[in-house]
Amino acid sequence: MFKRSTIHPIVLVIIGLAGIGLLYRLIANPLGLFKEIFIAVVIVGIIFAVYKYVMQKRVGGNSQANAKYRKAAQQSKKRLYSETSNHLTSKVRGSSQKHPNSKKPMRTLHTARRKDHNFTVIEGNKGKKKNRAHF
Repeated sequence: MFKRSTIHPIVLVIIGLAGIGLLYRLIANPLGLFKEIFIAVVIVGIIFAVYKYVMQKRVGGNSQANAKYRKAAQQSKKRLYSETSNHLTSKVRGSSQKHPNSKKPMRTLHTARRKDHNFTVIEGNKGKKKNRAHF
């Protein structure tokens, strides 16, 4: 049913030789091996830090405009959730007091947030044939 992916024999030979070399270095000169591993980790860490710093500058990580945007987004979220929660609690309270034996399901958060959008339908010319002679 499923094809099982096999590792190419050359890759297995390279991995085996790397393992043998690593064991040899560990037995012959363990301090040198740990020193090289430490240097490699430090170099990778420096490259990662520089990359993060450059990408943060490019995206505009701490710019004033970005800070204003984040503040406005937080205010918008607070206002949205406070309005919907107040709207839902008033609806639930009102519906339970008016109709105690009502079997209608309570409104969900999704339907309470639904708003009317002011989209308009533009009538097209689908029924008319185009005159290809005139552009």
